[in-house]
Amino acid sequence: MNKKPFLFFAIFISTVTTAWAQSAKLPSINLDQTDIDRTNKERTNSYVDVLEKASPSVVSVYTGKKIGVIVGGSRSLSEELLRRYYGQPSQPRQIIEKEVPAGMGSGVIISSDGYVLTNNHVVSDQYGRLVDIITIKLPDGTEYEGKIVGNDPQTDLAVIKVEAKDLPAITIADSANVKVGDVVFAIGNPLGIGQTVTMGIVSALNRSQLGLLGQNSYEDFIQVDAAINKGNSGGALIDSYGRLIGINTAILSESGGNMGIGFAIPTNIARTVMTSLISYGKAYRIALSITVQNVSKDTAEAFGLKAPTGALIVDVTPNSEAEKAGFKRGDIITSLNKKEIPSPNALRVRLAEIPMDSTAIFEVLRNGKKEVVSVAFKSPQIASEKQEENIEVASKEIPKAITTVLEGITFTTIENARKQINIPADQKGIVVASVSTDSPYAATLRPGMIIIESNNRPVNTEEEFRLSLKKGINRLWVREGDSVVFVPLRY
Repeated sequence: MNKKPFLFFAIFISTVTTAWAQSAKLPSINLDQTDIDRTNKERTNSYVDVLEKASPSVVSVYTGKKIGVIVGGSRSLSEELLRRYYGQPSQPRQIIEKEVPAGMGSGVIISSDGYVLTNNHVVSDQYGRLVDIITIKLPDGTEYEGKIVGNDPQTDLAVIKVEAKDLPAITIADSANVKVGDVVFAIGNPLGIGQTVTMGIVSALNRSQLGLLGQNSYEDFIQVDAAINKGNSGGALIDSYGRLIGINTAILSESGGNMGIGFAIPTNIARTVMTSLISYGKAYRIALSITVQNVSKDTAEAFGLKAPTGALIVDVTPNSEAEKAGFKRGDIITSLNKKEIPSPNALRVRLAEIPMDSTAIFEVLRNGKKEVVSVAFKSPQIASEKQEENIEVASKEIPKAITTVLEGITFTTIENARKQINIPADQKGIVVASVSTDSPYAATLRPGMIIIESNNRPVNTEEEFRLSLKKGINRLWVREGDSVVFVPLRY
């Protein structure tokens, strides 16, 4: 029996507004969203002007921890003899606070009044705890004490504040304009040797699900071949105009050093997280009260798509903002704010780019036609992940009813199965009781699944299910556990 679970994401929206989360005054940042001119074919022998523009904005970040050290209380043999025979007083045991180095990295000045953007892991120790001491060192040697404004492990971003004015803030570009083949520069403090610039090109875009940031993270990296080493983390990835397009974050390496595979967080994600951290001290993300699922090859065929792309909505929370906006089960989200959505993970990442107090425009395919759904997000919302749980069938088998509708599959009624599995009181449909290992549908259906709809027809009996089936791909809506999923069934 194939028990591989369907993969999907569940994203929820909360409309609760809290008084403490009122927007703070944000720093003024330099933003230039124009695309670079790729039609200029003239060769250049130097990028001095580009680097002179951006390098002053990249700083070194040195961190430390405060630890308690026990002193006194222990004596050598000679000291113990002196104490016993000559009455020399013993030194009392005490704990003193000591500062020890925790690490180093880089950062980027994003506003002239002292906000610095860096990686969360730069301001954390090896156990993921935030550091106590931060020193920001400018390229000219000036040093400032820094304080953490907020951090977000899910994107590996953090914001530091220093008390200074008229700092050289970098200009931020629209990372959506970046293309594979663009010339880029990585600026940072590799291995603590001082500010260093390396050059390369954009090797790939939208690198995700690499596991570099841990579970439930938001990975959508720009991949580059510019040399990145330890200490470059939190530094700037700039384009050929000297504008920030990413925050250098990680590498893939067998040796621990540069192998030409580096990753940077795009500025469009960084700007949204940075704004939230400065305003609220934590990262709030746009979320939708919908459950989405991958579009497989069979699903694409079932919905008449040319290719398996998009995010299929399998559930919409009743009375939610998503339902009010017009989302419906069976919609396939194909774009968000004119950016293509090839998968549920892409939808999740694109939502993470959307700032609060903005309107998102979705394009969906509904019954083969394009529809537009707009959602206004006005208040901080906490996104939560709803992970699918496999149905655990009780030790007693679900009562079977012999059927020939599908080879190797037996069904039973909701009433018969209610004692073995949790089923909502108002749920209708038929329950998959057993699946033989040699059934041609063993990879599609599992015991405990409740078939509630087939080819746009509600299913309450096996006869209704049989009459709904047709040759080729059939569109089934199935409840499994607490979730509704779409199942393409080839009959």
